[in-house]
Amino acid sequence: MAADIGLTAAERRSRLTSVVLGLVPLMGAVATIMSLLWRRYLSHIGVRPVDLAIDPATRVIDAIAAVSILLGVAGPLLLIGSWLDLAEASGYRLVRHRRPTAWVLGGVWLAAAAALTLFADLVLMIFVGPLVGVTLLARILSLDDELPAFLRITRLNPKRAFTGGLVGDMVFLTVLSTEALVIGPDFGSTGAEGWLAPGVLGFRAQPMGVVDVDGNRPPFDALYLGGNADLYVLVDPCDGDRVDFVSVGSARLEVIDEVICQSDATSTP
Repeated sequence: MAADIGLTAAERRSRLTSVVLGLVPLMGAVATIMSLLWRRYLSHIGVRPVDLAIDPATRVIDAIAAVSILLGVAGPLLLIGSWLDLAEASGYRLVRHRRPTAWVLGGVWLAAAAALTLFADLVLMIFVGPLVGVTLLARILSLDDELPAFLRITRLNPKRAFTGGLVGDMVFLTVLSTEALVIGPDFGSTGAEGWLAPGVLGFRAQPMGVVDVDGNRPPFDALYLGGNADLYVLVDPCDGDRVDFVSVGSARLEVIDEVICQSDATSTP
């Protein structure tokens, strides 16, 4: 009978308070980790965050956006069991084929999520990720009954969920730390490239056409990383990702779509 007793309003508020209070030190830890990753990531190319006028602690929103995308990709897999239950309740017989059906649905969703990540990641970031987060929060607070049936996580093995979450976190942190602490930034003709670091850290590189105001150097293309009141920080992907610190008053920048190397420009008829 104890399992059927509903939570009181005070117990639900207590759980919600615990979740909110747990987020406070978590955000502080994320800000500290972001500062460390930014410094170590930029140190590979001899740049400091202050050179880009960036306070790494304020870039937590980029990490939250990346986590929301990951949650939007993996989170709906927790709902497949509930969807199959609804299908069976509607008259579809899936008892014998439940597991293959679950694998097929999971594969279809991962393929769709991969396409959304490439072409419409805002759908995962703003809609799917927060929706899954609300579903998980309702599960923690035992408020599943307040959600529509297709958003209830009815089949969740705590041990498997913990193991899967732990493995996912380890893979995510391993890839991120390896890229940020060991490999460093990677650049292409259209901007910064990489697996996770550019998205999680919010690292950007805008192609720019650089014109020397004094005329001492012919115009050239480069990637603009950022700058402060005195200097522009530019990277030349055509010369081994060479970093240049250019005075603000000595150069004029023009936004372009892609960096064109001089060798490529001269070889083009």
